[in-house]
Amino acid sequence: MGTKRAKDADCIAILGARGSGKSTWFRQLLEERRPPRLGLWDTKREHGIAGTADLGEYIRGLQGRTWQLAFYPTMTDDKRRAREFDLWCLAMYRAKHCFAGVEELAFVTRPSRSPQGWRTLSLLGRDVNPEGGDVTVAATSQRPASIDKDFIGNCTLIHTGRLPYADDADAVARTLGVPAAQLMQIPQMHWIERGQADTKARAGVVSIAGRKSRAPPARRARGASDSVLDPEGAGHQADAD
Repeated sequence: MGTKRAKDADCIAILGARGSGKSTWFRQLLEERRPPRLGLWDTKREHGIAGTADLGEYIRGLQGRTWQLAFYPTMTDDKRRAREFDLWCLAMYRAKHCFAGVEELAFVTRPSRSPQGWRTLSLLGRDVNPEGGDVTVAATSQRPASIDKDFIGNCTLIHTGRLPYADDADAVARTLGVPAAQLMQIPQMHWIERGQADTKARAGVVSIAGRKSRAPPARRARGASDSVLDPEGAGHQADAD
């Protein structure tokens, strides 16, 4: 049996400096989609779902029609964390028909090197085959210049807040089709994004007062401006400084 592309699976990069709004937007993405089968590589332990630092326990939990689980990786041992991430990625790929979210990709990948499990998940996860697939993958990063470059090139949606460092802005500017300098100057809680099928990028503002995002990922954003030159045209404002 060959492979086929799952119609609803996406690959999403959520980028931006600390305080830019990316974590808030990620949580709103999960609220918007409400995936019945959700697995998180959770370095921050802030998503409010059941979690464990025991990888075996986590993998055993990937059973049944619905589950929402977070894995808390080892942050003090680089080699152990790398092994955990490799196995976590393969487990999510083999679970099929699910949503895999990764917090802070720079901890576990490099521009020219990433674990085999991550390559399988990020490059083949949208496909469906007997071994796995139909997995939406979403990953966050403060420093896109420091992460797996193939991931950015494979995304169906790139969403970014402010990227204050030139090398990070350069890493995504061409894909978004905007000047790197513009990415370095995005106001706090504002964003720019571009989907794979979009002819140009669009802009908007994150709401942080408990309301859902008005920008459904990987589709045209409701209320988003047509041009990144008009971020105020998003039709809604951030509710905090």
